[in-house]
Amino acid sequence: MQEYIALGTDVDILNEIGKWKVIPLKGLHMSFNQRILYDGLSKRVRALERAGLVKGFTQKKTKYLVLTPDGSKVSKYNNYYDESEDFLNHDLHATNVLRQLLLFENFKEGHMFKDDKEEVDPDAVIYAVRGGRKYTLAIEVELTQKSRARLMGKLSKYAKSQFINHVLYVFNKEAMFESYKKVLGMMDDTVQRQVILCCDPGLSIEHFNYIESQCWHRGTSKTFEQIFK
Repeated sequence: MQEYIALGTDVDILNEIGKWKVIPLKGLHMSFNQRILYDGLSKRVRALERAGLVKGFTQKKTKYLVLTPDGSKVSKYNNYYDESEDFLNHDLHATNVLRQLLLFENFKEGHMFKDDKEEVDPDAVIYAVRGGRKYTLAIEVELTQKSRARLMGKLSKYAKSQFINHVLYVFNKEAMFESYKKVLGMMDDTVQRQVILCCDPGLSIEHFNYIESQCWHRGTSKTFEQIFK
């Protein structure tokens, strides 16, 4: 069988899927801002599926697309989908959080994250600026609560990271938000400066109102814009 060589538009498609890790076909079409007709995009995606670079699956009548390991070698993002579909709900929430946050004026670029070489493994990273200073913000979407020991271990790793400057934990449960505040309060000031907590009870795979969310930084309740603007 002749090797499939992805060029031009195909590489753009692979890059866009890799950026979001998992994306609905209709969402992929919207990402191209009508530069590609829907029927033409569907045809290209089917060709990439046949070539083993993209995997598609249907959940609740919606077709989702992910990269295969071979597809990730062509995409500039190493975000092939190696988890079971049990992780789909979490990853769709995380993708939506990233998509909404990238609408914020000080958040310039971002993508879902996968790098086995890094000690920390956030859901996504955003390249941001504040007061003229560029920094990297990790995103952690917490739908289920970690044990105190596991959480403290991960926060300590973030404090030592040479790659991440700050980390934003996002919750949809106020009880978990309050629990993480208590754990964060046990950490030293280096960790507390780095970590921001954010709770939006309405968070879903389609909704995230970060502007109106409850935020917590360095032992104080603040608005999202007070922290990031």
